[in-house]
Amino acid sequence: MKRKSIILKADPSDQEDRPVSAEGLEKALEGRRIRQLRARLNLSQADFAARYGIPLANIRQYEIGRTMPPPAVRAYIAVIAQEPEITANAYRKSLVA
Repeated sequence: MKRKSIILKADPSDQEDRPVSAEGLEKALEGRRIRQLRARLNLSQADFAARYGIPLANIRQYEIGRTMPPPAVRAYIAVIAQEPEITANAYRKSLVA
């Protein structure tokens, strides 16, 4: 069985982080960005998902690097990173519109 080469070591300050092979680097980096954003906002995966309307199962898959968020979701997450409160308020208002 061929061994995958590790190109990104796990972040020792992040208990949920794992080492990454070349094949999974892009997905892992995106997952790490999402996890760091969520940590900065002090939200659990469930709270982040509910606050911004992203399915919890998707958040879990993105964070572990199993799947890459589609471009629209990546753009939405970038907006959340820039303006978390405004984005949360806009999402809440969209639910009653």
